[in-house]
Parts: sequence; structure tokens; C-alpha cells
Amino acid sequence: MQYPPSALGHKPPTKLHPTWKGPYRVVSRQGPIYTVQDIVTLQNTTVHVSLLKEFLVAEGSGPTETALADKQ
Repeated sequence: MQYPPSALGHKPPTKLHPTWKGPYRVVSRQGPIYTVQDIVTLQNTTVHVSLLKEFLVAEGSGPTETALADKQ
């Protein structure tokens, strides 16, 4: 998921943050509006489909390990 818009566009808060947040689990969809769930905190967020990108799992890791590494 992209970061929320700021004065400079959809950018991470600092250069040290990854370009995209996530991964998230899709909970529901109504047209272009998706409800996604943070895998670590289990918090739900509603976003437009244009702010989402498919998460591709690398061999030897999974979405949970990636989410935990992103939160630390």
C-alpha cells in the first residue's frame, strides 16, 4: 500500500522507509474500495484500489516474515 499523500506526493516519511507499506491481507472489497488488514497489528484500513500493489512472495519467505521485518 502506498503512503498517504503529502505535499510531495505519495512518499515514505523518510528515505530509510521502504517505498511501499505492507504486506496487507484483503478483507473485503466494494467496487474500487478495499478493506485491508495489517498482518502484524490486525488493524483494518480502507483504501482505494489505486493505492494498492500486488505482493509477490520471494522463495524462502512469506508475507508474515516480511511484515514483521517492515515493522521493526
